[in-house]
Amino acid sequence: MAETKFKRRAPVGLILLALVLTGITGALIYVGVQGFVLSNWLVPYWNNLSDAQATILAQFIFLLGAAWATVLLPLLFAGRLRSLEDAAASAQEAYDGIKAQLIDSAEESKRQLRNISRYQLMQLGFFQNDGSLNIYEDAASKKDFIDTAWAQAEPKVQQALELLHGATRNSISNSTWRSPDWWAKIKTSGALNDCFEMFKTISDAKSAVSKGADASFELLVKVNQALRRISTFEPAKVVVPSPAVDVSALPPPTPEQQQHPN
Repeated sequence: MAETKFKRRAPVGLILLALVLTGITGALIYVGVQGFVLSNWLVPYWNNLSDAQATILAQFIFLLGAAWATVLLPLLFAGRLRSLEDAAASAQEAYDGIKAQLIDSAEESKRQLRNISRYQLMQLGFFQNDGSLNIYEDAASKKDFIDTAWAQAEPKVQQALELLHGATRNSISNSTWRSPDWWAKIKTSGALNDCFEMFKTISDAKSAVSKGADASFELLVKVNQALRRISTFEPAKVVVPSPAVDVSALPPPTPEQQQHPN
């Protein structure tokens, strides 16, 4: 339900002051009409008015006009002034909100740009020195580095899985992605060869920071070294060896086979 708005009454003091000013102004107008129009008794005084007296009279008229302005503006435009103040406050609030959103968007854009640049450098084979990893001081920047590292490693893992034998690949897919059981099956399959521990190091680091952990400098170094190691990894089709045949379990050859061995 819309709120009912009540118009505020003008302050009593302003109303009384307006009545006093009305009386003073009315009296001055009456004296002016009588003195200059009807009986002309003020004309001699006006003609003999000195500069000092004229200055005083002008100041009095100015003060009277200022008093009227001081009284009439709040009485006539108080509601509009309050509306303008409310509108200015709302506009300032909206401006502050937009400014905060723009700052957040700019920071997010910078962060995304750093991630993209880092990913492109990794794609080209350029990796950071271990000593330069100390530039990642807060948890968010460390997480971004590890997330980018996994984004570089994950496609290689997927390519390696696609080259596995169907039964092995199906067995791995039945396990939860990147779970301990999933990694154990991959290790057994030999899909990642001697790079298995490197891929798992990056995956474990991503899992840790995704749960809110603050990565240590040593962990960043391990991830960086793992990135260098897997940069040369090329997925290869794993050949499943044929099961050995137990000759002793085979039946003896028939006479016909002995006569015609071929």
